[in-house]
Amino acid sequence: MEYGATVMSVFTRLFNRLGGYDQLAARYPCPSEPQGLRYDRQSVEFGAMRYKWCTTVILAPEGLYVQARPPGQGVQPAIFVPWADIVRVDPVRLYWRKAARATCGTPPVGSITVWQAVWEAASGLWAARQAPPPPPPARPS
Repeated sequence: MEYGATVMSVFTRLFNRLGGYDQLAARYPCPSEPQGLRYDRQSVEFGAMRYKWCTTVILAPEGLYVQARPPGQGVQPAIFVPWADIVRVDPVRLYWRKAARATCGTPPVGSITVWQAVWEAASGLWAARQAPPPPPPARPS
């Protein structure tokens, strides 16, 4: 059993590198879970790598937190992307369900795809960070 878990872990590390999880985790590290709306056991896609029913997603006021915990493969590094660093969101499909692919970073460092229902809950937080700040009040003349 130990051998199988080790082999799977090697494959997971390879897929993380090829799929983009490692690049996202390096650019957007997260030492602790933030407070926010939590979704456990989610299916999430990082670039071309999918984690089925083993990812935690937290929608915090400051950004998007994700962490994959695939069974028998160890806990993957946590990722925390500030809302302002999500530069584009495109409609896609994930396991035949409506989903949203968030492109992260300028220049893009990777993408995170979540189901549409999760993104709909996040879209207000994201949109608020994308809007330009209001102009300063006019000086009295």
